[in-house]
Amino acid sequence: MGFIITSYGLMKEIKGGMIYGIVFVTMISWFRGTSVTYFPNIPLGENNYKYFKKVVDFHLIKSTAGAVSFNNFNTSEVWVALATLFYVDVLATTGTMHTMAKIGGFGNDQGGFEGEYLAYLVDAGSTVVGSTLGVSSIATYVESSAGMREGGRTGLTAVIIGLYFFISLFFIPLFSSVPPWALGPSLVMVGVNHPG
Repeated sequence: MGFIITSYGLMKEIKGGMIYGIVFVTMISWFRGTSVTYFPNIPLGENNYKYFKKVVDFHLIKSTAGAVSFNNFNTSEVWVALATLFYVDVLATTGTMHTMAKIGGFGNDQGGFEGEYLAYLVDAGSTVVGSTLGVSSIATYVESSAGMREGGRTGLTAVIIGLYFFISLFFIPLFSSVPPWALGPSLVMVGVNHPG
């Protein structure tokens, strides 16, 4: 259903068509006792449902912020992980930024785009700062294409999305209860409409 709603919204060029599909599937998945519920009658489902009912919650990152240690840094596992994350992050960032530049019409004749060097610096700096705060790897997100698909073409789009992300920090019980199958159709449609 989410795929159909999202497809129909894109076909009819309805603003926010992707969001409607996500919201519909999420709302259906929040009902308990159905075959598609996000809160099945198992211990994990019960725990998720208890957390969901809080609606508003905020966790400090005091247990992970600044918890940097270089003990046992010189082991092969650490270097393999570091090389893997570096390789994956560089490839993901490159693919995402060049795809977004192509979608937005910002590409140049040489295959690059204006501000490319600065964009890599921002991504790398964010990764370093995020690591010292103890969060997972920071990466340029391909979901930007959804904003561009809806008409966003300036940095103001990113600022508004950033503000929404900040507000969402306080509603983690709700947003962490959005099932993966609600997001999948939108990401598939982004890939179908804009092959990288």
